[in-house]
Amino acid sequence: MRKNPVKQDIADVQRLQEIISILAENEASHLVKKLGLSSYMSARHRHKSEKPSPERLREVLEELGPTFIKFGQIMAQRPDLVPEKYIEELEKLEDNVKAFPSEEAKEIVDREIGLETFDDFTEEPVAAASIAQVHEAWLNGEKVAVKVRRPGIKDQMTTDLDLMKFMASKGEQHSEKLNKVKITKIVDEFAEWTLDELDLEKEASNAETFQRNLEDEENVKVPDVYPEHTTQKVLVMEFVDGTKCTNDERIDELDLDRKMIAETGIRAGLKQTIRDGFFHADPHPSNFLIQEDNTFVYLDFGMMGTISPKTKDQMGLILMHTLNEDIEGAMSLIRDMAYVEENADFEGLKQDIEQKMLELRNSSLKDNSITSLMLEITVSASQKGIHMPSSFVLMGKTLLTLESVGLAIYPQFKMREEYTKMAQKMLLKNNQPKDLIQSLAIDLIQNKELISKAPSKISQTIDSINQKQRKEIIHEKASDNKKAVIVAGLLISAAIFAVNSPIPSSIITLITVTEIILAFFLMNEAL
Repeated sequence: MRKNPVKQDIADVQRLQEIISILAENEASHLVKKLGLSSYMSARHRHKSEKPSPERLREVLEELGPTFIKFGQIMAQRPDLVPEKYIEELEKLEDNVKAFPSEEAKEIVDREIGLETFDDFTEEPVAAASIAQVHEAWLNGEKVAVKVRRPGIKDQMTTDLDLMKFMASKGEQHSEKLNKVKITKIVDEFAEWTLDELDLEKEASNAETFQRNLEDEENVKVPDVYPEHTTQKVLVMEFVDGTKCTNDERIDELDLDRKMIAETGIRAGLKQTIRDGFFHADPHPSNFLIQEDNTFVYLDFGMMGTISPKTKDQMGLILMHTLNEDIEGAMSLIRDMAYVEENADFEGLKQDIEQKMLELRNSSLKDNSITSLMLEITVSASQKGIHMPSSFVLMGKTLLTLESVGLAIYPQFKMREEYTKMAQKMLLKNNQPKDLIQSLAIDLIQNKELISKAPSKISQTIDSINQKQRKEIIHEKASDNKKAVIVAGLLISAAIFAVNSPIPSSIITLITVTEIILAFFLMNEAL
């Protein structure tokens, strides 16, 4: 990808002018000015300052093409950045586009993996979207889905992504609000996700990782992929049938176990976010199916979110603090996670959180939405100059979608009780005593020089005290040195023992914890 859009060839400049023209012609001249791109507008539009209605904005994004449609879909998941009335309209954005000719699809498949690979290949696609379309086929007697990337789509989207980065950069220079929300970072993240989604080998790898992560969930289905028949342009995976989770009438006909399905969806969502740190970041209801045996099916793995181990725990703890109405605990974590503006209003945010927690406590069961509350807190924080990471917001939207699906299927689901139970279990699984001890042990070994010099450090501290005080404590010096030596020995012993001991883990945990507690008790005495 080229780094400097300003120096791109004339075709790209023409595309930029086309984008600006479409915006200006559709009541979006205000947006063009906000981006600092007025010079690209025609003279008749420069004096105007319209804001597009939500419906018009959706229509404009659809007219601008697949890159902007996908950006609109992502923005529909960012209530911290986009007003609610626009989100409701952007959620209607779909990738329903005309299929490209079947002959072209067959040519791509033949060139990439060979049409002779399949027993049969259905010419008419069963689904078509902006990046690819899907054909049914049979492979060694098994029905499979063959996803074929649109010809030319990579070049088209790469050009538009470069221009979006250019527009975001100009926007940060000309708009204080866009600068505060770091719009260039948002667009950079979007570009990275989109380029990954163009690579169908990457999607296959995502599906395999996702499947491994959730293999302990008996009622979750992730379609098998065929990596040996997959390239950047063609993805072959198991064909899965099922009922859309929004088809309430069909769910009734099948007499499904609604409670089980709701529990499965919520539990799987928490495992992805709090336990695995690898979650489905495109949570449209159409990406979930339900089978007749109550199996919850995931589809489409092009866009996945990832979060670090530290952030996983922070997210889990914020969830627990919210459930327990621990405002101080939640505020502490928000301070640690957020990007904070100079004049951020933490006191105002604290008052908002108190109010929202009170509303949650007094809400009816069907309105008892934990993740909705968390997203409302994120929105409030953003309005007060406290911006949570994109991964946190996307994670919240993923959980909210699964929560909505669960409650739509089984309105009696006791969300608060289940969230508490599941979140506690995930956090404990992430932080096993043996793992915590080993982390501490590694840190102690890395700092063994500092620990081994503890006796001399204590001596230096005592020597630095004035003469009168020295006389009063000199008789204690030898004793302190002995304690310090014992402290160092206990800590290093605990570290090495935890990492290398062949003794069963339960005994390691007991001995190591005992050594560390004793060491810190003696250290406190010595100092």
